[in-house]
Amino acid sequence: MSPRRDGFTLIEMLVALAVFALAAMALMKLTIESTRTAAMLEQRTVAGMVADTVAAELALGRQTASAGQMQMAGQSWTWIAGEVAVEGQVRGLEVRVMDGTQMLAQRRVHRSDAPQ
Repeated sequence: MSPRRDGFTLIEMLVALAVFALAAMALMKLTIESTRTAAMLEQRTVAGMVADTVAAELALGRQTASAGQMQMAGQSWTWIAGEVAVEGQVRGLEVRVMDGTQMLAQRRVHRSDAPQ
């Protein structure tokens, strides 16, 4: 009669632990990437709000500068504005919002310069 074996062998336990470790590392990597993506999307959303605000102020004539900085969401945002080519009596304005050297948002607005 062979002795009765209850439980798992050391090799079985090591294989199970290795599988669990691989799954845990994959889950950790997924969590880190998800957090990084959420932070980037938040930055782009706020940059879009800055671009919308500056574009509206330019279209309404409240803002005349071609570049500047704006505080929003506890951060300083750099924006650059310029005219873009549009046909007829329509004036096109383009606003770019940057964080350092990377452009995060861009908006174009059109305004008619025709007499009303």
